[in-house]
Parts: sequence; structure tokens; C-alpha cells
Amino acid sequence: MSEAQPNMCVGALGRALKTLRQRTGMNLDDAATRIGLPNGTTLSKVENAERLVSTTALGTYFTTYDIGEKDARRDEIRKLATLAGSTRRANLRSQYGDAVPKPSSTPPRSSRASSGPMTAPTLSSTAGDAGEPNERSRPSPNCACSARPC
Repeated sequence: MSEAQPNMCVGALGRALKTLRQRTGMNLDDAATRIGLPNGTTLSKVENAERLVSTTALGTYFTTYDIGEKDARRDEIRKLATLAGSTRRANLRSQYGDAVPKPSSTPPRSSRASSGPMTAPTLSSTAGDAGEPNERSRPSPNCACSARPC
């Protein structure tokens, strides 16, 4: 599993903890009390991927569910908790930031828009330079495009 799929890890973690609880025969309220959670609803939220469990809190779950130090499920569940916790750190900007321009990379808009309606650029009509753009049709020095008239 990769850090790009933290939601899948939250679900897998919840299912794994639910399976451990069910194997011990405990109901939600009994297990929650032993773990130190306020009630069974809180534990249900953990098991249904609506609430995260920190990796440090897992020791209490393991003790409650009789999962020994050498049990392979312990390492698997710790890995899931670590990956699920990456949801807190991951966000779209950090994952896809290179595909989205940074806000500071766009130049400020000129105040020309507030000074009235914009007019289309005109071409010079003098003989010798017919078809050449006049001063108004050259790109503004503040223009980001610098390829078309502004």
C-alpha cells in the first residue's frame, strides 16, 4: 500500500480491529471500556473508518484483544495505522502541487479593467507599415502572455 491511498488503509485498519474484537467475543461497550474509550459508539467509529487510531494507542487494543508481542497481526496492524495516519499529513497540494500553478506565479492584474471598457487593438493604416501592429496592440509589459495583444 502506498501513501496515496490512506483512505483504504483507514478502512482496512478498522476491519482488522473489528475482527480482533469479534474473535475475543467482546461487544462494543465491553471492549471500549477495557480500551479506555468513552463508549461503544467511539469504538464503532474506529471500526467503521470514521475515526483514526494513533499508533501509540494500538498497544491498548493489542492488550485488550490478547495479541502477543510476536503475533504477525501486530506488525500488519501497526503498518495500517501508520499509513492511515498519513491522511492527516497528506493533502492535494502536496500530492499534486506540481500540476497546479502556485498563486504567486501569476502577475497581478492591471487596473485597466476598472478604468472602463476594453477596446480591440487597431492596426496602423499608414502606407509603408500596413499590417504592422501599432503601440496599442503590443503586449503590455505586465502581461503574462506576452504573445498576443493585450
